[in-house]
Amino acid sequence: MTLDGRDVPYSVEPGFCSVRVSVDCPPASSGEIVAEYWNLNLSPADPRREVSPGETLDFGWAGETVLSLEDPEGLLSDVRLEKGRIAAKVTGSEGSGVFFLHMKAGAAAYIRPVKLRIGKKKAPAVFRSFREEFEAPYEWKTTDMDALFNYASPMEAADGIMAAAVRPPETYSQVNFDYYKWHVNGGFTRSHPFYGQTPDRWRSLVDENGIAVTGEGIPFRSKREGNCMAAATLVSPSHPDRIAVAVGEEGRALYLLITGITLPMQSHVENLRITVRYEDGSEEVHPLSSPDGIGDMWFTKFGRWHSTPANGFENIGGGRGALSSAGLDLTKPVETDLEAHILRFRLREGVPVREVEMRVIANDVIFALMGVTVLK
Repeated sequence: MTLDGRDVPYSVEPGFCSVRVSVDCPPASSGEIVAEYWNLNLSPADPRREVSPGETLDFGWAGETVLSLEDPEGLLSDVRLEKGRIAAKVTGSEGSGVFFLHMKAGAAAYIRPVKLRIGKKKAPAVFRSFREEFEAPYEWKTTDMDALFNYASPMEAADGIMAAAVRPPETYSQVNFDYYKWHVNGGFTRSHPFYGQTPDRWRSLVDENGIAVTGEGIPFRSKREGNCMAAATLVSPSHPDRIAVAVGEEGRALYLLITGITLPMQSHVENLRITVRYEDGSEEVHPLSSPDGIGDMWFTKFGRWHSTPANGFENIGGGRGALSSAGLDLTKPVETDLEAHILRFRLREGVPVREVEMRVIANDVIFALMGVTVLK
C-alpha cells in the first residue's frame, strides 16, 4: 500500500465472511493498493477437528510458520507459539467454532482458519456435602465483601443495570434495543409475579457477627441490611464485568455463593468464568456454562426450579419450595424460590489463594457474588 508514492503500514484482520485490510490514511492526493499472488501449493484447509473440552491441541504445517492467533469466540486458553507451531487448551463450550492463525510461508503472509467441533463434557458431578467429601475437623474462613456489594436485591440489580444499558444513537432503530433487554431479563419487571421479591430469608440467617450459615452448613459473611450482593454484567458499561475478591488463605476447598439471571438463549455457552489465583503466581480457570455449571436463579413464569446438579443451593427468598439443597436428590429438578447457587472448587494443597475472580462472559446475563468462604 502506498500514499503519495510512499509505503504505509497496514494490517489484515480475519472475519467470518470476509477479510478486512486496515490502514491509517493521513491526508494524501493519491493512493494505491497492489495485491500480489504467490502459488505456494500450501496444505489444504483442514476438515473440522473433533475435540473435547479440556483437550490440548498441538499442531503445525510443514513449511509454514504460525505467527499469531485471533480467537474471537474464546475457544482456547494457555496458548503457546513455539517453533512455528501452536499449542493451546480447548476451553470453549459444546458446539462448532473457528479461530484464525496468521501464517507465513516464504515471502507470503496469509490467514488460515481452523474449525473445531467441541464435544460434550462429561456429565457434571453432583454437589455433595462437605462432610461427605472431607474429613473432620472443619474450620472455615469467611471473606468480608462489604466494599464490593453494590445491590440489595435482584429487583434493584435488574432495575439499575437495565436503566444503565446504553441505547443506540437516535438515528438508529430502537426496536432491537428493547428486544435485547428482553433477552437479558425476560420481562423480569414490575409486571412479573416475583419481581418485588427480596432476599429476606437470607438476611434472617445473618447473626450478630455478620455470618449466615446455609442449610448445607457452609458459613458466609453477609449483611442483615443494605447491599448484600456484588453484581457484574456486560449489559451496562457503568457496571463491572467481573468481581475480584482478595482471599489470602490456604485450604481444602473454596465455596462461592452466587445468584443471578440467565435465560435459555444463553444455554450451552459459557456464562461465567471463575479464576482462582494463587500466591505463587499460578491460577486455575473454571468456565461455567448453563445449565451444567450455573443456572437461572431469578426468572420464572412457571415456578422456580433448581436444575444444576453440580451446585448446591440456598433459598434466599423463602416464599416456596425447598429451603436448601441439603439431603436432596439434585439429579432431578427441585422446586425452590429466589435462590443462590453454592459452588465448590478444590484447592491446591499448601498454596494460599491470593484472590478469586468471577467474570461475566455471556452478553445477556447478570450474576452477583454474595459470599466467599474457604474450608481450611
